[in-house]
Amino acid sequence: MAGIAHYEFVRIHPFVDGNGRTARVLAALILYLRGFDTKQFFCIDDYYDSDRQAYYRALQNVDQKTIDLTDWRE
Repeated sequence: MAGIAHYEFVRIHPFVDGNGRTARVLAALILYLRGFDTKQFFCIDDYYDSDRQAYYRALQNVDQKTIDLTDWRE
């Protein structure tokens, strides 16, 4: 659910700036509300920042016709 919300927020791109940051906060909130305390294990921003190009490639590789999020979620 968190990965899907993150992707959809970035895809919709409602703001001029800050869409990625907002999507990451939204994903972290969803994980937290579902009982995952991600702060104990890792920081989502640090994970995505570790290979920003892979992050953008994964977002761009989602087929816009099928919206198959399998690769993005993996």
